[in-house]
Amino acid sequence: MTKYIFDLDKCLYFSNSQNTHKTKKTNIKIKKLLNELKGDKFIFSNATTKYVKYALKSMKIEKVFVDIATKSDFFETKPNKIPYKYVIKKFNIKRLNFTIFFDDKINNLKTAKEFGWYTVLISPENERKYKYIDFQFQNIEIALNFFIMYNT
Repeated sequence: MTKYIFDLDKCLYFSNSQNTHKTKKTNIKIKKLLNELKGDKFIFSNATTKYVKYALKSMKIEKVFVDIATKSDFFETKPNKIPYKYVIKKFNIKRLNFTIFFDDKINNLKTAKEFGWYTVLISPENERKYKYIDFQFQNIEIALNFFIMYNT
């Protein structure tokens, strides 16, 4: 089974210029795409649990995700390996799982690649190509459309 793991900040809610840190709101298209994506979906964030729950509730997408893991759980931050090991255990990720990790930080993706995950860089910038980044998209909407198409 495919497991999709998403960072929150600058990945899910900076998907367009109207969705900013201070005005998190429902992006109906993103919510619809997340619901169409086949597989379990998780949040893996360096933010606190309280903040992540608030953000997901504000965007009305809290029910889309099976579980969340935050720095409140693991007391370290990405790209340190400790949070990834925690997430692997908490989300029951097996080597045979097709695990896809979406993040806006290159170093976080580099560590994820070390654990055998497929990595997706979400960045409006045209970043140079790195061997540990499998996919790169300008925003989460384009990325979700791609994986929905690929997974059908």
